[in-house]
Formats: sequence, C-alpha cells, structure tokens
Amino acid sequence: MMFNVSHLGLYFGISHVEQAKRQAQRLPYKAAWNTLHEATAANDLAIIQLNGLRYRFDNDRRAGEGAVSLIENPVGLNQDAVYWDSLAETIVTAQCYEMLRDHPAFSALKQTQWRDWFLERVTHFNQKPFEMTQAESLWLGLLNVAAGIVLEDEAIFESGAAVYRQTIDESVRPEGYIAKAVETHDGQSLMNQVLSAQALVLMAEAAQHAGVDLWSYSQRGVSVLTATTYPLYYYFYPEKWPWETGLDLEYAAGLFRQHGGFLEILNRRYDRPLRAIRLILKDIRPVNDLYGGGLTTLTHGVAERRGLFG
Repeated sequence: MMFNVSHLGLYFGISHVEQAKRQAQRLPYKAAWNTLHEATAANDLAIIQLNGLRYRFDNDRRAGEGAVSLIENPVGLNQDAVYWDSLAETIVTAQCYEMLRDHPAFSALKQTQWRDWFLERVTHFNQKPFEMTQAESLWLGLLNVAAGIVLEDEAIFESGAAVYRQTIDESVRPEGYIAKAVETHDGQSLMNQVLSAQALVLMAEAAQHAGVDLWSYSQRGVSVLTATTYPLYYYFYPEKWPWETGLDLEYAAGLFRQHGGFLEILNRRYDRPLRAIRLILKDIRPVNDLYGGGLTTLTHGVAERRGLFG
C-alpha cells in the first residue's frame, strides 16, 4: 500500500459515515446519534470536535461553521501544560481540521495560516527537549502520522509510522505488555499501557485511511492486537494487575471510560468480537473519548446482531 492521503476525518472515511446513517436505528448507533445531537461539550476543543462530527455525519453546516470559527484562530503553546496533554490536544485539533477543511466558511487564507501554526507546533514537539515516557513517545508518533496526513508530507508521516513499527519490533512483549510503559514505578502503569495501546490503534487507523497498512504489521507473532488486548482482563480484575498494587474496579472503570475510544476501533478488527471488548463496551457506550477519536461509537461502532441469524 502506498501513501495516498484522502481528507475526511483522519480516523474514518465515507464508508463509516454511510454505515452510521444506514444503521442509525440499530444499537449501538442509535445511542451514539442521540449523543451527537444532544451532547454538550466541556471546552472549546470538545465543541470543535463535536461540531466537526455533526458536520461530517449529519451534514450540519451551521455546526461546522461554529467549529470553523473556533479552530481558525488557534492559540499558542501553553508552556505550563502537561506534555502529554499538549500532544493530545494538538492531535485532536488535527483531527478536527481534517473534518472541517472542505467547509465553505473555512477560507483558503485561514487554512494556510492554520497549517503554518500546526507545522510550527509539530516542529516544537519533535525537538524533544527531555526524555519522554513510552506513552508520550507513542503519542508523538501519532502526532507525526496525523501531521503527515494533514500536511500531505510523507516524510513526517513515515517518522511516525517508524515509531509504530519499532514499538512492535522491540517493545511489545509476546504476553502483550509494553515494558517501558508498565515498569515505571509511578503508580500509572495501567494508564501508561492503555494510553500506549490507544496511540498504536489510532496510528494504525489513521494510516489505513492514508493508504498504509500498519494494522497487519507484526514481528515474531506480535502485533498491535497483542498490546491492545493485554490490558482488557484487568478492567474486570484490576487487583490482579502485576505491575502495581491497590487498583480497584472504580479506577479501572474510570480509566477505560475516559480512554476507551480505541476499543470501538479495535472491535472492528475482529471477525467475531472479543468477549472482553464486547462486555467493556456494553458498560461504557456510547463512547465519547475526546483524545481517542471522539464519538467512536458513531464513527466505528459495529451494529449488534438481530436474533439468531444476525
């Protein structure tokens, strides 16, 4: 597969939009559509993302115009922000730009100014002023994958894809854990594994819509699915997490509820849904994960089968 950019939604294509419309009255889409129409957002970034999705999936030009009015005047770097937060926010902004770049209200001049701002920000992150955590290095890889698509720059894209491949080659253990993510002794090992898995899924999905197949990349029997299925068991049994003590069901549920957007994307990679994914999604749907793709139950949901024969 060759690098071949199409601009629509970074993580989704026209087939995703058509499927969501076609199956709007089926679960889990029905609940996701209700969320799209009724949800309120906590901050400007969430408003832009939600209205971008309304524009893409509901042809709501007014919502799109509102999103454009917010995104076309980006703010500078907040030097005091947590590094991962700044990375994730920049990636969300890239996703939103992809959803809005064909909106009539988004002028060519404003888009040029936005891309200049975005490239400056991407360059800043790639200067790597300090040693990053495993999760941060993967999210930087995701930023570069996204930037390569947004800017139609294969070299930037490939620098992110290289991080993905290197992680599969060297960091994901056959059991599924990512050593540098979990062996941190910082009380965040489960979150680190989940955030790392999330970044890998988002990289693979974005790359798929740019003509590059990262999903099937594997080494010694290890692939992205190895890393992403590993933490699922501990949603149900967090007290058995081997890398730290004191985790409970409330913590695990909150973690997956906040960062579970990748599970809807992952769920589409299996011919028969994994029971663990199905049970977690049943608890947390409709999934609306700001940093993990947004309303992924709408963009990547799999309709529940009807009766015995589907």
